[in-house]
Amino acid sequence: MRYFFNEIAKGIEAPETIRRQLSEKGVKILSNQAFHVAIRNPVYCGKIFIKKYRDEEAHYVKSLHAPLIRETLFNKVQLILEGNKRKIRKYIKFSSADVFSLRGFLICPKCGKI
Repeated sequence: MRYFFNEIAKGIEAPETIRRQLSEKGVKILSNQAFHVAIRNPVYCGKIFIKKYRDEEAHYVKSLHAPLIRETLFNKVQLILEGNKRKIRKYIKFSSADVFSLRGFLICPKCGKI
């Protein structure tokens, strides 16, 4: 599970792509909605949700089980899923003259345009 969270956090794979890869490997196929609910579950980072009861407000508590992933990684994935943080990819700019050295010199035989 840690691997899938890392892939989403780094911006390498989208959750839908990971879900498809899992189904191709023979893992029980979840619907897209069920998969999104699963990766938003705070139990993976060792937190359990306690519902509102009488005077107490609803809150999260640390669980007794060992977390499967770090809380920072879980929170990073949640930000990406919410769309608040996106991986900025660096695009390499290149000169079209270097790549397309014949641009402007060739004419289309059908339409006569450059």
